Amino acid sequence: MIIHLKELTERYKISISDLSKATGIARSTLTPLIKTPSEIENVRLKTVDTLCDFFGVSISTLLEFNPTEFSERYTINSLWTAAASSTAYIILTRKLGEKERAVALEMRMSFGADTDGPRISILINALSTEAAKQRIPEPIENNIDGSLFYSDLLSRKKDDLKQVTKLLIQSVFLTSGNPFPEYKSLISETKHFFAEWSPNDSDILIDKRLKFVLDQNNELHFDCFETPYIKPSDLQPMKNNTNQ
Repeated sequence: MIIHLKELTERYKISISDLSKATGIARSTLTPLIKTPSEIENVRLKTVDTLCDFFGVSISTLLEFNPTEFSERYTINSLWTAAASSTAYIILTRKLGEKERAVALEMRMSFGADTDGPRISILINALSTEAAKQRIPEPIENNIDGSLFYSDLLSRKKDDLKQVTKLLIQSVFLTSGNPFPEYKSLISETKHFFAEWSPNDSDILIDKRLKFVLDQNNELHFDCFETPYIKPSDLQPMKNNTNQ
């Protein structure tokens, strides 16, 4: 959060003493807001309301929200696969201020092909705390329910949904430690990835799926949102060439 009180006092040529007398806000409150705003951890709502009313400005003029960079908010803690299956489990941590919360994600993959060539369809399930206990082989600290994580993710800008999905695809398919060695040849041929989200083992999906494309430099890019949903069973199965 960036506080612009210093700029306002300079613009209107008003001292801290005069501002304190005019608003009734103590000098001890105003001084750090003006001189050391970067060290302020919280501001009373009444103080913000009084200052906005005095200067005749909106809250967005006085306070500027400076969101944490995406790369600092979400990180992958653990990743492993279920035995003899195309399912991966991921512990994703979400930074909230100085705290971290973790959510267990289940990614079910289907390898197929269409007129554009090889493709991978992915269903991402944000697990409930109970489901996480049953499927995850290790305890999860500060675990939150998948529905809470899912609601938080969808309430944010679509860029967050894209970035989280991209992070998951990259971690599972496009790193040197590929968790699906038996599908290595298929994955190496795939340029199109389609992902959909399902909260808490529910059949309710977001109304669009996310399409990502791998370019000639092996860089993954978000392509578009697509609708309607195409079931993995609708895709033509590809044979796995284990000799490559």
